Amino acid sequence: MNKTNWKVSVTTFNCGKEFPVENSKAIVKQLLFPYDDGISQLELQDLYVLGFQELVPIWQGSFPAVNRDLIDRITTTAVNCLNEKVSATQGDEQYSCLGVNSLGAITIIVLYNNKALKVKDDILKRNGKCGWFGTHLKGGTLISFQMTRNGEENWERFSYICAHLNANEGVNNRNQRIDDYKRIMSEVCDSEVAKSDHFFFLGDLNFRVTSTYDPTSDYSSTTTLRRLLENHEELNLLRKGE
Repeated sequence: MNKTNWKVSVTTFNCGKEFPVENSKAIVKQLLFPYDDGISQLELQDLYVLGFQELVPIWQGSFPAVNRDLIDRITTTAVNCLNEKVSATQGDEQYSCLGVNSLGAITIIVLYNNKALKVKDDILKRNGKCGWFGTHLKGGTLISFQMTRNGEENWERFSYICAHLNANEGVNNRNQRIDDYKRIMSEVCDSEVAKSDHFFFLGDLNFRVTSTYDPTSDYSSTTTLRRLLENHEELNLLRKGE
């Protein structure tokens, strides 16, 4: 079966426990169009995925109804920003919201080109909690769906998990991040999701560079950064079995 060549934008943003509502449009535009210089013509994507962590204060994450208005406003702003870009070049709107899912202060928003694409109605939404005492302070939120281009029947499954994993330094916290990942995957992924044609795991994963600061190093140097990533970045060390 031939696979379609898709154009997908995926962006993730930790809001620091409060989304800056007063600058919401400017921030959403930066998330959607990080390389927009205002001169070059942008290549619009088939799908835009926005992942947020710490979208609201911790206490507020316990009240989905309270958060809904903010999430709706961000979604509407994102759709409007996309359609403004389209209208400037093509004269008609073509983007809309495919789906939204949230867990506490973690939210994922998926937007798509509704003039070129079609989506099956059976959109899956699931959540996996891995905070202390099984709370939503940390965890992941899933959206999974089947999509194809108009005029085609070659359906492909897309699955996105936006996650916020355990933070802080040290081996124990690193291992907790790994356990968080495994727990989220076990709670939201069944055989159907696991066989997705396109699978994205995004968010604030909190894996970090463990090297101590060296005042003699030039941290703007690509050589220095490459060395740090190869020898001191937690995920790379795990891949090496260290």
